[in-house]
Amino acid sequence: KQGEKATVATVVKAFANYSEKRMQLQHIKESTYEQKMRTLRLYILPYFDEVTIDSIRQMDLTCWVYDLTQRKTPQNKPLKNSTINNAIALFREVFTFAKRNFGLKDNPAEDIEKLRVQREPVLKIWSQEQFDKFYADLDRELHRTLFNLLWWSGLRVGEALALFKTDIH
Repeated sequence: KQGEKATVATVVKAFANYSEKRMQLQHIKESTYEQKMRTLRLYILPYFDEVTIDSIRQMDLTCWVYDLTQRKTPQNKPLKNSTINNAIALFREVFTFAKRNFGLKDNPAEDIEKLRVQREPVLKIWSQEQFDKFYADLDRELHRTLFNLLWWSGLRVGEALALFKTDIH
């Protein structure tokens, strides 16, 4: 297929077949394959379907990313930056596939920057009042001892469970 003016749709179809074979060989999970196909269908093909792959420049991709930041989910919420970043990474993969299989010279997606993702804080720290309420509801002495140790020492669960009587002075 080298030398042809392949459209994004043509490359994506070949990429989908290649990904399906990789799934069948268990190189990727079925859920990964399905997620890739969904991302292609929802975020890449609607924008670039009939565009020739070799005509896409970095500015086109920047405009596409901006367009994705303006799109809404079916629940009328903006797309998450992590969703857009997944689409960027997948398009990068499609361009790499096109370089190997369609004679594409450059990968304009290589230098597209990912969007910043705001992570929710993982730790939720209890107040003394919350701990006291929880502690008051514990029935077994073993649980009361364990949670008292965890609260006042700062040990993690695994560390506390690994202790022996001889470790305590």
